[in-house]
Order: sequence, then C-alpha cells, then structure tokens
Amino acid sequence: MATSKIDICNSALSKLGVEAIASFAETSKAAKLCNLQYDKVRKKLLRSHLWNFAIKRSTLALISGAPLFGYSAAFQLPSDCIIPLTTNQDIDFEEEGKTLLMNSASCILQYISDITDVSFFDVAFEEALAYLLAAEFAYPLKQSNTLRESMTASANMEIRNARFYDAKVGRTNDTKKLQEDVWLNSRYSGVDND
Repeated sequence: MATSKIDICNSALSKLGVEAIASFAETSKAAKLCNLQYDKVRKKLLRSHLWNFAIKRSTLALISGAPLFGYSAAFQLPSDCIIPLTTNQDIDFEEEGKTLLMNSASCILQYISDITDVSFFDVAFEEALAYLLAAEFAYPLKQSNTLRESMTASANMEIRNARFYDAKVGRTNDTKKLQEDVWLNSRYSGVDND
C-alpha cells in the first residue's frame, strides 16, 4: 500500500516507464505534472463512487435567516464535502453553493469526503488512481495517444475492480440505492480523463 501521494504518482510514472520523482517541488516535467494533476484526478475518482473509506457524518451548522424561497432552512456544508448523500431526517434537500437547503431545523449529513490522507485509501482505489494519473500523463510525457488509450482502458478496469471490492461492504438500503445510481451513471458515462 502506498504511503504518500508521491508513491501513487510514482506508481503512475512507472506504468509509463518514466523515472520516479522525490518531490512535487522538482523542476522535472513529471514532477510538475504530478503537482498539477494529482488532486484533480483524486477528486474525480472520489466523486465516481460511494467509497466506504470516504463516507463521513457531520452535524451541520444552521445559517441564520431562511433561504429566499423553496426551503425553510440553510445549513453550511462541511468544507471537505464532495457529495452530500443522506440526512438523518431522510427528507428532500438541495445543494446550493456551499450550503444545503431543506425544511428542517437541524441536520446530520452523511457525505463523501475529500479524503487527502492516503492512509485511508483502499489498495484497489490507489491502483485505480495510479492508472488514471498514468492516462493523464501519457501524452505529455510520452507523446503517445496509443499509450494514453491503453492506460485509460486499464484505469477503467481497475476502477470497476475497486468499486466491486468496495461494494461488498454493507450499507443501508437507501445508501445502496444511491450507490447503484452513481454506479449506473458512471458505468455509462465512464471517468473523464480530460
């Protein structure tokens, strides 16, 4: 299992036959690409599935003053919220900017968190992330669309495997339904590497 985001980037670079980096601060093209793309690609992968390791719960702070229309209350979303999933009240809500709108005086939110600490990553998620990064780096580092396509195909296979292993962990029926919706949407749209 990787111990740092540098390790994950080096796994991606090794798939392309590119020399490893020691730091994002290096002046090499590979280091600059890793620094530029790592967080963007990680967030895209986190958004593609209801990863068990990324699910959190938080009591949201009520924002004073009701929204102008549609809902009776607004709550501040956690700064690390990527996707709001469910609330303890199990009522309709709407994400608007960095707030959650709903008709309730309190809210406990279950959500997908922007996990940056790689020690939380599942090994299958790490491998999928490394292949996605390799696909992102293939043309800039090797000037090869064929290699990019090969890395993209490998990434999609690794993502399917990671989702399969992750889905084996139990969830409530409502969250399973959400997971199925995310899975179906991503299955037919794929993960965009642009």
